[in-house]
Amino acid sequence: MYIAIALLMGCASPKNTFSALPVQHTVRPGETIASIALKYYGQENRLKGASAILAANPEILEIEMQKGGIPLKSLVLTIPRLKE
Repeated sequence: MYIAIALLMGCASPKNTFSALPVQHTVRPGETIASIALKYYGQENRLKGASAILAANPEILEIEMQKGGIPLKSLVLTIPRLKE
């Protein structure tokens, strides 16, 4: 329950959120795939995490993005666990 509360409050560290994956993430203005990957996977796994997010959400490539990563429409992404 602590992890769920921490996720809602946005104060969980990547190590805490990693055990709660997969989750759904609503993209907010200014977010990018890289910033979302950093949030959920941490610096060490950011690139692998970005690839996993793109693979789990193939519709991302079809959605036009404005400068700064702001989606033109509401977008909810699945944030998967990384394969070991």
